[in-house]
Amino acid sequence: ISTNEKGLLVLDLKRQQFESFSGKCFRNGEKWVSEIFESATGQIWLGTYDGLFRFDEHLQQCIEVGAMRNLINAKSITSSIYNLTEDQQGNIWATTYFDDERSSSLVYYDVATDVAIHYDRYVTPDFKSIHEFRDVACTKEGTLLVTTDRGLFAIPKGDINNVKDFPELNTNLGTSVYSLTIDRGDGVWISTAFGVARFNVANNTIFNYDYTNSLIGSGRIPGIWYDKISDKVYVAQKAGIDVISAV
Repeated sequence: ISTNEKGLLVLDLKRQQFESFSGKCFRNGEKWVSEIFESATGQIWLGTYDGLFRFDEHLQQCIEVGAMRNLINAKSITSSIYNLTEDQQGNIWATTYFDDERSSSLVYYDVATDVAIHYDRYVTPDFKSIHEFRDVACTKEGTLLVTTDRGLFAIPKGDINNVKDFPELNTNLGTSVYSLTIDRGDGVWISTAFGVARFNVANNTIFNYDYTNSLIGSGRIPGIWYDKISDKVYVAQKAGIDVISAV
């Protein structure tokens, strides 16, 4: 479990107790973890406030991805990794946060070649209106979906030169969308200022879940996660978690 105040925590299931893991993982315990992602091969990736790491089970340590560090140092992008996903080829995509001096970016890390590339509003014309890249996820067909402060964007097969936006969704939900997850039927779940919405990319239909038509709480822009085993979407709320069946 990642936290802002105590770093990375691990729950010992036998003792039912939490223990701090940050000191065991990082040279600097202040490399707070913002995202924990498990790839299809079982590799654990950690997006932190200071770079991208992978967990080495043999060494029981988090190893920094050097290519990402080199990219951060060479380009004007922040070191804070926001969210992570994996494409069909097993490569890692990440969003980075922004600060007063550095811009938010969408970053691609080719695992096989150990090469990292970034795309932002300055180097990719289709992203020129975007100030903040927030979440990223991949469909079964290999389309990358990215939530931003300017709406939802799709990148078919990771082709950065073929970016698509969804004005229908933006018109109904506003241009600022946040947390993102995709269910087994490729239904796209998005966190908005109004609650949670399920968006069907194939036919551009939208269904909103909020406190007026469901038991979901009234929390704005909640964090959301999809569990493929139970086929349910979990929605973070103040002092609790709401559950929505993805069927």
